[in-house]
Amino acid sequence: MSRMKQPLVSVIIPVCNGEKYLRQCLDSVLGQTLKNFEMICVDDGSTDSSPGILESYAQRYACIKVLHQENMFAGAARNHGMRHACGKYLAFIDCDDFAEPDYLEKLTDLCEKYQADIGLCAADVYDQGKKKFSGAPWFLRMEFVDRNPFNARSAGDNLFNITGSVPWAKLFRFDFIRKLNLEFQPLRTANDLFFVYAALANADQIAATDEILLHRRVEISTNLQSNTHKSPDDFCKALLAVKERLLQDGKFQLVEKGFANAVLNHCIYNLKRLGSRPAACVQLSEALDHDYLQKLDVNEENRHASPQQMKLMRGLMRSRIAQRPEHPLLSIVIVVSNAEKSISRSLDSIMNQTLFDIDVVCVNDGSVDGSLAVLNDYQSIDRRAAVILSQGTVGLASGQSRRRGCGPSRSRDLHGRGRLP
Repeated sequence: MSRMKQPLVSVIIPVCNGEKYLRQCLDSVLGQTLKNFEMICVDDGSTDSSPGILESYAQRYACIKVLHQENMFAGAARNHGMRHACGKYLAFIDCDDFAEPDYLEKLTDLCEKYQADIGLCAADVYDQGKKKFSGAPWFLRMEFVDRNPFNARSAGDNLFNITGSVPWAKLFRFDFIRKLNLEFQPLRTANDLFFVYAALANADQIAATDEILLHRRVEISTNLQSNTHKSPDDFCKALLAVKERLLQDGKFQLVEKGFANAVLNHCIYNLKRLGSRPAACVQLSEALDHDYLQKLDVNEENRHASPQQMKLMRGLMRSRIAQRPEHPLLSIVIVVSNAEKSISRSLDSIMNQTLFDIDVVCVNDGSVDGSLAVLNDYQSIDRRAAVILSQGTVGLASGQSRRRGCGPSRSRDLHGRGRLP
């Protein structure tokens, strides 16, 4: 493949210790139906065989440029790549992901058709452990797109619901990015959030296709998101930068409600993701409570913030800080049978008591509705809750079920709630 003097697309790939999946990524780009592109691979201080793989590909394919830098994370690597890019459009792919053959062709056609600053496509996930593809509708939610193309003014509060804060599965017009002087932040994680949200809010036209053109590999240790615990508040720093930039650009009022709820969604996602990392959970929860939520103006007084999401976030913050009590002052046993519609109200009234040192044992007594799913959600959110299942005949007598609930309880004082419903 001969090098094009003015490539249509510059594909920028940050690489850090990606030897296992790097060849598949590079081959998926080299196999594109659109041939007028350059591939800029930025080695971000790899200590494995990734640099050698890149150099061997560069010797064989003239369209590939290889750049090297000390380990400064993916944001800095993408910036390094942009400084050497010559294309009309920019595409970003992570070194463990791979694309469909018509990925670049369909996104460039989309942007050319609508004269769009940004093109979006759908993506799915490939679970490396299970060797299985699965749907990922959250990468592109076309139900929030009233018209195509769209922008911040037409999408309003739904803008940040339409697509995730990631640069892949997107195409950016390079002149548009240069005009805004946008760069990725030099953070360990969430280094793409500022770039993507600022671009979305400022674009005159954004066009989308619901075709799945990119495959995101998950459940691998080299993936940046697997290292979130090392810098749990990076996303908060990124969100603060987004708010400051949107205010500066006069775009904040257009997306104020959507931004408030995007903040909540990011907080909830990261608190859940850090569930197995207690120290990082405590660090993030305290940073949110003492600093970031105030600076982002996201609290119970903010009329734009969803009360349900706010309550969920607060519950996660409290439960992540507090482990399930070793010797709670009070254990509460609740028998639940087909109470999907009422159980949340009952559990909320218990979990939000001023007495925090409690143990809540929920006995699912043969429910055939969605009660068990609700109980499991609460158990994942608040470590003081425990769910056990009744055995034998569906719908045990309340007395039997309460006795089953007394087993896991750990306080000297027991309180039994009436059977729900």
